[in-house]
Amino acid sequence: GTSFRDLLDMLIYHAENQNKKENGSISGDAYWIDIFANRQHDFPNLQKQDLHDTPLYKVITGNTCVGTVMCMDPEATPFERSWCVLEYYVATKVCAQEQLKKAFEVVSVIKEGSQNFHEWKGGVSVWSTYQKR
Repeated sequence: GTSFRDLLDMLIYHAENQNKKENGSISGDAYWIDIFANRQHDFPNLQKQDLHDTPLYKVITGNTCVGTVMCMDPEATPFERSWCVLEYYVATKVCAQEQLKKAFEVVSVIKEGSQNFHEWKGGVSVWSTYQKR
């Protein structure tokens, strides 16, 4: 799994690189972290018959949510947990079906120097590198 320190490093990296204002300061956007909002091993409030009634759906599709950031460890273990797969499904497939324009971004902890910057023709950058502090 991912350590809490790595999670914070990834969110700080994301905030510094995605939420900059024109003057260079970081916006005051908030991050909703599911592990603090739901007891993921005690599901009474999550056992809904309809996906639309779950807290996860309401947060990701809500008006104040601009997107989802999936934080990955080097082994990409979020895709081994059903809860994370459901979040990915809602953030991508459900939002697209409901024509909600939401960002979906992935950040990861990687070994320094193990990943290179890649650019496609025309100067469009596809992958960036996260350097752990």
